[in-house]
Amino acid sequence: MRRHLPSRLILLLLAADAALGKGPGGKERGGNKRRLHSGETCDEQGPACEAPLDCICNDSTATRCVCGDGKGAGLADVPDATLTRRRRRRRLHSGEICDAMGPACGDGLECVCTSGRRLLGAPTHGHHHSGGGSSGSSGGSSGGSSAGYHSSGTSSGGPLCYCEYDSPPPPAIPAPPMPPPPELPLPPAPPPLGCSHAAIVLVNNNDKRQYNNAFWTDDTSEIGSGPNIGCGSTWNEDKRYSAYWTMPIGTEVMLVARGSGGTLLGKAVYPVLTAHQGSTLFQLLTGTHQTTFTGPKDATKSAGGLWNAGHLRTGDGHGGGAGSNAQCLGDLFMDHDDALIANANSGYNSHTTQIRLATNFITTQGPCGSNGHWYGGIGGYHHHSGWTSNYESAPSYPYCNSYNAYGNSGNDDAPCLYGQRTHVDFAIYVDAAAAVNAIQGHLGG
Repeated sequence: MRRHLPSRLILLLLAADAALGKGPGGKERGGNKRRLHSGETCDEQGPACEAPLDCICNDSTATRCVCGDGKGAGLADVPDATLTRRRRRRRLHSGEICDAMGPACGDGLECVCTSGRRLLGAPTHGHHHSGGGSSGSSGGSSGGSSAGYHSSGTSSGGPLCYCEYDSPPPPAIPAPPMPPPPELPLPPAPPPLGCSHAAIVLVNNNDKRQYNNAFWTDDTSEIGSGPNIGCGSTWNEDKRYSAYWTMPIGTEVMLVARGSGGTLLGKAVYPVLTAHQGSTLFQLLTGTHQTTFTGPKDATKSAGGLWNAGHLRTGDGHGGGAGSNAQCLGDLFMDHDDALIANANSGYNSHTTQIRLATNFITTQGPCGSNGHWYGGIGGYHHHSGWTSNYESAPSYPYCNSYNAYGNSGNDDAPCLYGQRTHVDFAIYVDAAAAVNAIQGHLGG
């Protein structure tokens, strides 16, 4: 029996033979450079027969093998007439040498060469090769599994080929999902429509917005902050919105009065004259003196009041020429219907009258004609015969004596006051016709 050498020893012998120019067993391998022709001797270690010839042997003694076609060609030297083709005895294992004419690699293996390519025409798993004389190792013991390619050359200098496991390319690793884009901060919610149309809020506190206060003449920044200013039912400080100097006054302007705790006291809506609808409230209250810019109050859109609702004291003998005449008293906006006047610089027959917002009532003659000791409106200064007052807001205030004032002394100096002070806050809305529904929603009460 033929002795089987370990695969690693076979590899070392092949490499040594290649260095000496010899084939396996010390034979010269010059003949391995061609395929054997018909009739030439062949065996398992010799050169392969030229296609389509096979290595055919005496099947009884196996003492003589030649290249033939199985039909007589090349078989004259074979003593026994019973012939058989030499077949591969087993499949090669991982790491064993293979080539195009050698035994097939076992299932799951491929014949892979040192160049990193699969040998063209080499037997691969799933095919049983039965042609040609074999070259390479047919009887060597199987070596261990080899995960890499071998770099040593064959004896003929070509690539050395081994049975390797079929290694399909690893499945593509899917790219990690893109992280979601960072969440952008949400833009601030737009103010309610009614809030965006608020221009001025005046609260009875110690910030007296008298006529010469910069609150009226500065158009560069808003004043005031807080959660419930101008739009909600409760106002907690004076506020000047950008609408004061940026938003045209539009077709309607509205004033709202609230008491302590935000109680609705009244609202007064005025139609704006066409010539002034494109002006801002800032332009009107700091512009041409004594400008009448609305028609009389629209009674169908207005409501409430201070005098008849009992928020102001009645029945006393007021000074200034008013006496106890009800039509002369009360609030200029909530209790009277006269058109609005912007930036007044005369009225009440006083020596000095300066008012940012008043009504034509201040020019009244007759039953309510003033003797000079009288003032009222929003954002004013009064002087007559040595009597003066700076005020943020005031009802019709004839003195001496007078019985009604708004807020504390931080709101109105109120000379000759013998009566009561009432908490009344005001807000002015511009372009009110465009925001009437939203504004009404903020009126409450």
